[in-house]
Amino acid sequence: MSDTQTLGTNLVAHAPDAIILADCDGVIRLWNRAAEAMFGYGAAEAIGQTLDLIVPEQYRVNHWAGFSRAVCIRQEQEHCDELDEFGRRGDSLEM
Repeated sequence: MSDTQTLGTNLVAHAPDAIILADCDGVIRLWNRAAEAMFGYGAAEAIGQTLDLIVPEQYRVNHWAGFSRAVCIRQEQEHCDELDEFGRRGDSLEM
């Protein structure tokens, strides 16, 4: 691993903000320590799950519609607009 990759990995791991990376199918691929603190799930629990893990059930239809639009926009135009999102912690508290 290069010094730049190591630095990037460490910045993400120790960032004070939650950083979550999901693939085009909405499967969580990266989950940092701040995401663990915010949502109450460890990386081992979250990685490999879909974003449904942290999206409250009543918002999932709208979430996935917006997610699909963002993925299509990203694939077609290489950029996407901001989307309002809601979240759910491991203790079911909604954010």
